[in-house]
Amino acid sequence: MNSTPADKDADDRVRDRLIAKELQLALSSNGRTVRFHGESMRPFLREGDRVVVEPVEWETIRVGDVVTYRFEDKFPTRRVVGIRENHLELWCDNWVWLRFEASRQDVLGRVTARKRANEPWVRRTEAPWRRSTRDALAAYRRERLRRLKVRIRGGLARRARRAARGVHRHGA
Repeated sequence: MNSTPADKDADDRVRDRLIAKELQLALSSNGRTVRFHGESMRPFLREGDRVVVEPVEWETIRVGDVVTYRFEDKFPTRRVVGIRENHLELWCDNWVWLRFEASRQDVLGRVTARKRANEPWVRRTEAPWRRSTRDALAAYRRERLRRLKVRIRGGLARRARRAARGVHRHGA
């Protein structure tokens, strides 16, 4: 299928927008900030918060860090809840039922500071940031435990129903 000049122009605009966003993120660590958009990281990050995103070495990323990564034509910011060899397991503080992954090559940087209107800057080394991280990870662990309990209860209930019907599985 042949593309039209309009298709090429649209593709070029998307590519240019992605490059501009990545440049904006790269410059944020040089005293410039980017605005956070969305509700996914409430209460830690809110719509309109200014954040500094600094480049990060893969080996220095820790559980609890907040990272920005490339996903299609967007640049989401999420909390790290697991680190694997070539990808991160990510979670939204506000959407506990959703999980995300980011590959090593898609991680653009770590959020190192946040500024909310009429409030001072909060940096990742400061007590309010560390407290928010601790609370978010505790909420994540509670949600994982809740899901595990639901799965166990479901499995036990299935076994009880099978036993009541006289159905047995070999090796179980």
